[in-house]
Amino acid sequence: MIYEEYAPSAAIRRDVEAFWRFRLEDHEPERLRHVIPPDGAINLCLDRHADGALTVAIAGPSDTAHVVDVTRGTVSVGARLRPGGGLRAPGAAPPAIAGRGLPEALMEPGLVRWIKTALVGLVEGEATAADAALAAWPFERAAEDRAVAAVADRIMAEHGRVRIDEAAAEAGLSERSLRRRFGVAVGLSPKTFARVRRLRRACVLSLEAGARLAPVSAEAGYADQAHLSREALESFGAPPAAVAAYLRQIRHAFAAG
Repeated sequence: MIYEEYAPSAAIRRDVEAFWRFRLEDHEPERLRHVIPPDGAINLCLDRHADGALTVAIAGPSDTAHVVDVTRGTVSVGARLRPGGGLRAPGAAPPAIAGRGLPEALMEPGLVRWIKTALVGLVEGEATAADAALAAWPFERAAEDRAVAAVADRIMAEHGRVRIDEAAAEAGLSERSLRRRFGVAVGLSPKTFARVRRLRRACVLSLEAGARLAPVSAEAGYADQAHLSREALESFGAPPAAVAAYLRQIRHAFAAG
């Protein structure tokens, strides 16, 4: 399998964290189960199947890995919306779809059509049309909670290595107020979101460090390797060595930055 990310243009970076695409390669099995690390974000998703049919879904923010069946010939693409940003698809408020998402059958027909049109260019690795479509977001935007967005941005920039009490104080909020407002805007608590982003960072580092989990756990900000192991088990249902071994089977090409 190959997994690729594309950076959005500067014009939409306040709304979109990344575009992505993955597919099985020709030498791989006809079908396999793919484990997707959590990212704590809402993702607009599109699959183009081997027969040309298009299906869509919205993945909600989650703190656990998502398992999908992947078939050779199908290309899966998507847009990872910036947590805490203003883009809100109809019927997809973060708290309402956290941990479960929104299938095509429950979407408004206009939203389904728009996602197909907006994202289909990503199937061929072309992000220009998707970038333009997101820039011209046709649905109502939510009023951005700037304090929450600033905390979410800091958590992402520091890969989860943030003290939530300090982040709340810097935002001029109590921890309780931050937790409530963060849940509305992001769909997860700030502590859970930080845990997800730290684990995501550990996954990326494990691609570079091979089987050496001690330096991974230290650089990702875990108290020790046992701490990393507990969080990997909670999110993936597997120890970090098994997660790292699986991820290293995938060819990754990440967006710069």
